[in-house]
Amino acid sequence: MQGLQLKLEKVISAEKQVVEGIMYYLVIKVLSKRLRSEYYEAKVLVQAWKETKKTLEGFDKIAKPAESKKWKCLVCV
Repeated sequence: MQGLQLKLEKVISAEKQVVEGIMYYLVIKVLSKRLRSEYYEAKVLVQAWKETKKTLEGFDKIAKPAESKKWKCLVCV
């Protein structure tokens, strides 16, 4: 994924899980270099006590997500 140029359009959903830190599961809508909307799932691990506090654990392109009431959006814009 290195060199991928995306612009964040919207956070579709966000969940968090307490592990050895906090794992955030995000579904985001982005604008690609070709000016097309695309969707990605991102996993971000936050461990405040470590030198590298935030780590991107996963970043995968997905199909347009279905609207779901199971998601509890924590940071929707």
